[in-house]
Amino acid sequence: MNVPNHGEAMPGFPEDLVVEVPGRVSAAGIEPLALAALPKQVRGLIEVLGEYQALTAEAAWSGTRRDGIRALAAHPLVVTLPKAEAIYDEMAAAHRAYLPDRLLA
Repeated sequence: MNVPNHGEAMPGFPEDLVVEVPGRVSAAGIEPLALAALPKQVRGLIEVLGEYQALTAEAAWSGTRRDGIRALAAHPLVVTLPKAEAIYDEMAAAHRAYLPDRLLA
């Protein structure tokens, strides 16, 4: 389930981060099941992807084309700024009809 990390369901991550963990649902409510701490290399990748997702959401809600490109450049598989620009421009062209002007210019 996806829940805020309250009570450190996923140790080592902030409490306001939404994490996907196993859980139990009953009449009493939702209970995330705590996980063991992740290895550093896995935790690091999750942290980077979490930042990428946060930057992407900020760009979508209130950002500009430049913010969207910066978000893409933060993804570990997008190796260069020109690659981020190419990906953004291709996606923006495909979805032009649904995007506000601030994300196109």
